[in-house]
Amino acid sequence: MTFILYKDALKLILIRTRLDWLLIPALALKELKIARSRQSFSQFGEDIELKRLCPPTGLYIDIGSGRPVSGSNTYSLYKSGWSGVLVDPIFSNILLSRLVRPRDKKFQAVVGGVQDIYFYQLLPYEYSTTSPEIVESLLESKKARLISKTRLKSIEIAKLFNHPIRDCMLLCIDAEGQDFQILRSFPFQLQKPDLICVEDNVSDFGSEINNFLTKKGYRLHKRLGLSAIYVLTGSQHLKF
Repeated sequence: MTFILYKDALKLILIRTRLDWLLIPALALKELKIARSRQSFSQFGEDIELKRLCPPTGLYIDIGSGRPVSGSNTYSLYKSGWSGVLVDPIFSNILLSRLVRPRDKKFQAVVGGVQDIYFYQLLPYEYSTTSPEIVESLLESKKARLISKTRLKSIEIAKLFNHPIRDCMLLCIDAEGQDFQILRSFPFQLQKPDLICVEDNVSDFGSEINNFLTKKGYRLHKRLGLSAIYVLTGSQHLKF
């Protein structure tokens, strides 16, 4: 128990002094070990269902991609031949992805319609967000600790890929409270992804995400944990 506390304290010091890149070699080896030892890498088995639905090749846009392997909804597809775009605001996650997933394009940024935005990095890093309200709630409940507040550039989704995409396309969004805002900014008039995997804490069909995607021609295929998987009605790429 004492070792774990010292380990967390050391990690916190390295991150706050911007020396967290020193952790990258050890973290990369850990990610590669996970890649060799597991069949599923996402939190709730989303990758198994996505791979079942998808053809052997395609393109994904993974917003809030996190670590390149552990917890990833797209690494299983990467292993089978897919590639795409990874967007994450945490520097160490992007460094790891450069080492472990060389075929993908990577951006350390947030996605949205403004020029730049504040990003709050928390420990555990999975709670990191751009929402000050979520940060305040997490700090009050002592579920997380604030590591840093950084101003990051914001990227428009339309600039992340060349459209139209003729292969199967998957959009993944896990943005800790900003999922619907990011989804609304997607250029559906230019390109409709065949599959969308988005975090949605509202489990019924009345959520704003469900209502929005239904109007765009999607139907809810399956809920897995906090994630909802939507399929484009009439897609010729998907397997059922």
